[in-house]
Amino acid sequence: MMKQYIFPPQNWADVSGGMLISEDAVIKALLYGKMWLFYDTCALMHHAHQECRNFLIQYIKKNHGIVILLQTIVMELASGQNGNSILSEHLGYIKEMTDSGIPVLFLPEEKCSTILASVMNLDRKGRNERFTYAVRHLRNGKSGIGQVLDTFRDADRNRILSGKPVPEELGDWGVKEIRKKKQSGDSMGEEMIFYCMIMLSSLFVPMVVLSDDKSAFDRFYRTNGYIKEHYRRKEMQYYSSVHLCHIMYQQGFVLETDVETFLKKVYGVAGKISFRGITSQDIGPEEQTVSVEDMVKLICEDKELRILI
Repeated sequence: MMKQYIFPPQNWADVSGGMLISEDAVIKALLYGKMWLFYDTCALMHHAHQECRNFLIQYIKKNHGIVILLQTIVMELASGQNGNSILSEHLGYIKEMTDSGIPVLFLPEEKCSTILASVMNLDRKGRNERFTYAVRHLRNGKSGIGQVLDTFRDADRNRILSGKPVPEELGDWGVKEIRKKKQSGDSMGEEMIFYCMIMLSSLFVPMVVLSDDKSAFDRFYRTNGYIKEHYRRKEMQYYSSVHLCHIMYQQGFVLETDVETFLKKVYGVAGKISFRGITSQDIGPEEQTVSVEDMVKLICEDKELRILI
């Protein structure tokens, strides 16, 4: 049976209780945050384990981070066999973050245009141009957005991509039309994160993507380069769970005795961890797959370890 992607989830009132949703609250949090953390679906599911939550909450709070949950991510969390509800474990993690004082923002992707209008006084022509450039960039390769655009009528696809002046807010109409066509197994969640990063990059706050989808890293790398070229931004990171564990260990949030517990909950007791990085035995970045136990040794003992993804 095909997954259904519907918003809002049936238990949305429980999920959204402590989240920042109003436009004013979202804009204020974005402007005053020291670090934006965009959660993708798989990473949030992994981090929601009770054994992982406390470390992550301490890390986010200490770094004055704000957590951003996009509408597409919420739709993915509520899909599958959940009866269009977000599972209690995932709901519990979101609630613990908000209860601890971490700003958790709910951001429908189309609101990026509204934010640009409110914060930067960017006119509709400028907002529409930014939307068109972002979508043009993201449709390249075998992207979910590109595949969706291929299903549009020629007139609608041309309206999004041509760059010609139109009377409507393209970032509102266009995002909603693209999101409506989300399918199981596509990369829409990560690509919507990249879309928001492009649209909001002028606000100059460090942006971090929390994702365990390695296939999305190359698209992040391209988006990172696009933003650096067009908006002169440099503060962008892509943290997998193992990368984040290494960072938290280095910063003292995860002790040596906790590293194995964290990794086993995320990757499974008998799991294998694939990462791209440099150890003391490498000359350059290598794609490596190791056991959880070997990864623990690398994190705790290899002073030259550098994880890229």
